[in-house]
Amino acid sequence: MSDKRPAVDELYIAALELQPEERQVFLDQVCAGHPGVKERVQQLLKAHDQVGSLLDSPAPELHPPAIEDSHKPVAKLEQTALHTTSIVQVGETIGPYKLLEEIGEGGMGSVWVAEQSKPIKRKVAIKLIKAGMDSKAVLARFGAERQALALMDHPNIARVLDGGMTEQGRPYFAMEYVKGVPLTEYCDQAKLSVKERLDLFLPICNAVQHAHQKGIIHRDLKPSNILVCLYDGKPVPKVIDFGLAKAIHQSLTEQSLYTAHGMMLGTPLYMSPEQAEHNNLDIDTRTDVYSLGVILYELLTGSTPLEKQQLKEAAFNEILRLIKEVEPQKPSTRLSGSASLPSVAARRSIEPNQLKKSLLGDLDWIVMKALDKERSHRYETANGLARDIDRFLNDEAVEACPPSSSYRLRKFIRRNRGQVIAASLVLFALLAGIAGATTGLLLANRSAEAARIAKVDAEDQKGKAILSAEREAVERKKADDAKVEAQAKEAEATILVEFFESQVFIAALPKGQNGGLGKDVKLREAITASLPVLDKHFTAQPLAEARLRLSLGNTFGYLGDFETAAAQLERARDLFLRHRGPDHPNTLGCASNLAGMYSNLGRFPEAAKLHKETLEARLGVLPPDHPDVIASKHNLAVCYEGLNRHPEALELRKEVLDARRRVLAPNHPDTLMAMNNLANSYAATGRLPEAAKLHEETLAARRKVLPKDHPDTIQSMGNLASCYADLDRPGEALKLDEEAVAALKRALPPDHPQTLHNMFNLANSYEGLNRHADALTLREETLTGQRKALPAGHPETLNTMHALAVSLIRASRGPEAILHIDECVARASGKAVDPRLIPSGINLRVTYFRKLGDPAGCRTTAEMWEKLNRTDADSLYNAACFWSVTAGVQAKTSDADAARLAQEDADRAMQWLQQAVAAGYQHAAYMKQDTDLEPLREREDFKQLLGALEKRAVTK
Repeated sequence: MSDKRPAVDELYIAALELQPEERQVFLDQVCAGHPGVKERVQQLLKAHDQVGSLLDSPAPELHPPAIEDSHKPVAKLEQTALHTTSIVQVGETIGPYKLLEEIGEGGMGSVWVAEQSKPIKRKVAIKLIKAGMDSKAVLARFGAERQALALMDHPNIARVLDGGMTEQGRPYFAMEYVKGVPLTEYCDQAKLSVKERLDLFLPICNAVQHAHQKGIIHRDLKPSNILVCLYDGKPVPKVIDFGLAKAIHQSLTEQSLYTAHGMMLGTPLYMSPEQAEHNNLDIDTRTDVYSLGVILYELLTGSTPLEKQQLKEAAFNEILRLIKEVEPQKPSTRLSGSASLPSVAARRSIEPNQLKKSLLGDLDWIVMKALDKERSHRYETANGLARDIDRFLNDEAVEACPPSSSYRLRKFIRRNRGQVIAASLVLFALLAGIAGATTGLLLANRSAEAARIAKVDAEDQKGKAILSAEREAVERKKADDAKVEAQAKEAEATILVEFFESQVFIAALPKGQNGGLGKDVKLREAITASLPVLDKHFTAQPLAEARLRLSLGNTFGYLGDFETAAAQLERARDLFLRHRGPDHPNTLGCASNLAGMYSNLGRFPEAAKLHKETLEARLGVLPPDHPDVIASKHNLAVCYEGLNRHPEALELRKEVLDARRRVLAPNHPDTLMAMNNLANSYAATGRLPEAAKLHEETLAARRKVLPKDHPDTIQSMGNLASCYADLDRPGEALKLDEEAVAALKRALPPDHPQTLHNMFNLANSYEGLNRHADALTLREETLTGQRKALPAGHPETLNTMHALAVSLIRASRGPEAILHIDECVARASGKAVDPRLIPSGINLRVTYFRKLGDPAGCRTTAEMWEKLNRTDADSLYNAACFWSVTAGVQAKTSDADAARLAQEDADRAMQWLQQAVAAGYQHAAYMKQDTDLEPLREREDFKQLLGALEKRAVTK
């Protein structure tokens, strides 16, 4: 051990990387002879743990004393003390960045998701030094990470975008925000095959090679530092966290960055043997190659060469020995003796025996070459490892091969040096005695051996020639396939260009010339005008047509033209079905978009059928927590709600929330959205207290992590207000509704569907507090906006029409109300809307004409109900009531034919009432008291029907 005094800050950071139970052994070793250093590091660790527990504990009730107490320093530690007064908060601004959510924390810094507003709007990741961690050593390491990232420009490495200092003088830098899943977790969730895992591993090797070419060694490669995110549906790995990076031929900062003698930096499970040496200054790029080998081992077998539990139970010195000396089993051998083989194979979409066979041979030796304890026998570069994997994937001979006998002998001697020396002395004595006897035998066999070798060489040359010919054939086949694919892509691109040139861009010609629409033509008009000839243009390129129609469908959907959008998506789906198959991602994605368009059109039965088919297909090929599966469940729940199948929607909402909580953070926007949707389902099924409680939790979380006027926060306000209104808490409902509408009008256009939806709710709150004039004004404004923004007959528009009719009748504007009711009933017939909407509208209409004493109006209303052709018992009973009311009003008029018409209306009412009872109507007590049936009360046929119904009820 060196007598040089270890650096306190370096030791503190290194100790933070270890488990708490490992720290003491580590400090005993590296601080031997320096008790003062050890004591200061222990103080720092204790302070860190206290701050951590303070920040991780549940928030107490907020009152001034608690707030003051929580900001007191937890320890006095000279110059390197931690000061919690500088803890950053959600919503704080650093430079041009607004902090949204903390997503990671290490020994010296924290990482946040932030929103950049200028010069462009985007999300970034901000890394900044923790309060009090601004020592020279920490600043040097932080600066080194920033400089290392700044040197690199590779699609599979998170990029540095900016850097600076906070107002408190703490350095930070902004990086590309990688919203991904750790490598092994993604592979297991998606159940990637061995080939797919290798394909995903190749760009990781290329990224590491790029870092090495820039003179940077990562030194902490592991799955959690390689995130996989989806771009255009394809997985893309990103290497992150260069916090332990080391420069090879340059200085990364103006300050010197030195790793103290005896310190171990890195993650033991993925650490190379040379990193575990006491003097670990001699580190080169092959240490990253070793870590890549460990990652590859885990991708193939589901475990690391050294198992986590094994290291967890070992003392510090034993951990170092295991890393440096214990040879790993080959991947195929590890699987052969593993009880978890069936589950490992299932996560790789392969049978257990097939998985073992696929690793035998080349893959075993590729991994073992990367994991060689001796650096000189590993791949020289990350590219070398990638090339060998590529050779394996292309069925070519790999460079890795079983180690020679002499190599294995050297390894054995190295592991058992003492025993080998003793055995060698005995063996030398024996060999000396038999050397003479064997000389003659060796000479006799030499000529025979020479002949055998010549024969083997000849066969080897012949085999090489055959192999060379096979390789050439494979290369020719690959070249031919590439040429065919390129020609197909060129043809597809040509047809697309020709279509836009001849059918879209030409629309800008003078009006009337070759289909021109004038120089001021909008792109939407040009595309719409080109739709009739789309079929003819793409006869030979169906997939190109499918992709174009999919894009057009989505575009028209964004523009609010749902009819045109649905037509384009229907054609796209038909083409994908015929040329890609029902389970292809393109087909399923198109079907999902089409179902969404059906929902926008109020065609919920068709939407539900399509969403259900899509969900079942995705469950057949994807894991249950895959984002596409969760999206399908959400979409199907929306349709079920539109169809008033709320119990089924509730079950799906629970599944979606459970999946979100398993995969995402508790306060992730998608998790909070799932909570919001489940609360809505609770409300729809009458479970209002549960709904209100969950909405309150969701709103509190959204206010904590989202900007003030974020649409999701406003959504929570409106939903909670609706719950309060249903729970007869109108004052609380009104306050939230007013706040939500004001925020929406600041953030969105006035006729945006969400703004209009919340305006409708606010009008209901006004009604609940008897502010009828305010409700009427707001409902008129809402309906005007909905007629512009939503398709005719949209359920929300129909609800507003009905509510406005109620307000108009109350304001003595009956004729206007009747117009809205008639339109509402006409548009709602045959559509999946609230089942109470049409009966309520008809009842409102007949009630209005009864008050006016207008029998013609009542008769027209009863006829409207008849035309709906509803045959269930309740609907037949309603028809009887409407005709009975008409008869009563008619009888009170001075018309000469009043008595005759009243009798005819009463007869019609009795006919409907008899049909209702025959269809199963059995509420005798209600019929006996129903005032709508008063005009029938004295009729003998009514008395007989009621008596029979009462008798039937007693018998039951």
